Amino acid sequence: MFEKLGEKAEKLATNVSESRRGFLAAVGNAALGAAGILAGLLPGSVQADGSHRNSQCIYRCPDGREASYLTGSCRFCSPTFSWEGMTCTYLKCVVRIYGG
Repeated sequence: MFEKLGEKAEKLATNVSESRRGFLAAVGNAALGAAGILAGLLPGSVQADGSHRNSQCIYRCPDGREASYLTGSCRFCSPTFSWEGMTCTYLKCVVRIYGG
């Protein structure tokens, strides 16, 4: 598998006039960045005192109901959220701390 990736990297690197090692380094950096973003999206985090913290993004839907999902931080709440075929708009974010 790594050999195939290396061959594809070599072909692509030749096309964009970059070294194979440079190309693989760029791919590795992109993968690390993506992993960091995904880690931040995981629900819940443990605080120093052992408590857990979740942020709940809450949305108002056209039919009047509210939809929500948990995330690691309110900064990950998007302006809209698709739920049951509707586009719901951001209402608020609630931070919940429990345990500890």
